[in-house]
Amino acid sequence: MKALRELLLQRHQASVPKLDEIRRRAVASISGATAKDEQATIWLRTARKIWIELILPSRRAWSGLAAAWVAIAVMRLTAGGDLQAKVVRTAPLSEEVKQAIQEQHQMLVRLLDPAPREALEPAAKPGARGDLRQTVAVC
Repeated sequence: MKALRELLLQRHQASVPKLDEIRRRAVASISGATAKDEQATIWLRTARKIWIELILPSRRAWSGLAAAWVAIAVMRLTAGGDLQAKVVRTAPLSEEVKQAIQEQHQMLVRLLDPAPREALEPAAKPGARGDLRQTVAVC
């Protein structure tokens, strides 16, 4: 007497080629996805991951920035007038002002130049410790 398993396998032996054909078509349809579809799914996954990791945790900060930009855009549009920078013509500088600017420039150069070496070195180098004498005034 045959086992139950063997009986079932014999009974359904005819359906094996049909099942193989169905399996082959399903695998072909899945693997037949074009590179564009794969690339689109990669972009969608990346966009979703960015949304979940960057935007959602800090919704208040992003909404605050968006509100600030909207406010800036509204102010810029309602400001009216020409958006180009206007050139303001000024009168030429007087001789006194030119001289004051030149003096300031010379003073700045003197302040920023390193001090001459003679000014940094002491006039006379002391010898031994006993040579140094200090005068103390007592009142």
